[in-house]
This record gives sequence, structure tokens and C-alpha cells, in this order.
Amino acid sequence: MAKHAHDERQVLCDLLTEVGPDAPTLCAGWATRHLAAHLVLRERRPDIGPGLVFGGVFARHTASATERLAGRLDWDRLVGRLRAGPPAVLRPVDDPMNLIEFFVH
Repeated sequence: MAKHAHDERQVLCDLLTEVGPDAPTLCAGWATRHLAAHLVLRERRPDIGPGLVFGGVFARHTASATERLAGRLDWDRLVGRLRAGPPAVLRPVDDPMNLIEFFVH
């Protein structure tokens, strides 16, 4: 099991629960609901990956998916989905895939 990313994920989810869905973040234009949606999407939706690297239509697709998820799920479900971690097939690569991401956010 990827222990470090798992531990950082739990700490981050505890903090998100504490501050709520509308707390500001250091990501311009994003509240905590957007940050949580971003983290859930990057490990569950491979189609948003190019938008994290490239601009244009890829970035617009990623931004749209983030907005939709942030608005669709209630806060507890969104944080719960993040807390649950990646799909089973990706758990072996959870540490290299997410540890830095969780630490940064």
C-alpha cells in the first residue's frame, strides 16, 4: 500500500472538512470545492490529464470537468471520494502519482 500518499490524503481531507467547501485557496479563482474536485478528477478521469499539461481545448475540458464535479457533488461526498483514494488498479502507484500533489496543496 502507498502509505505516504495515503497519510497525506487523510490529513488533507481532514483539513478540507474543517475549512469547508468555500474557503479560499492559493489557486486563482478556486475555492476548496474546486481543489477537491481537481484532486478527485486527476486520479479517476484520464481524459482530463492533457488539460493539466497543455492549454487550449485540453485546459478548457479540464476546467469544465472540475466545475461540473465541484457543483454536482455535495461537500461530504466530494471529500469522501477524495478520502477513498484512487481506483484499486492505481493504488500501487498512489505514492509516486499523488504524494507531491497532496503536499503542494
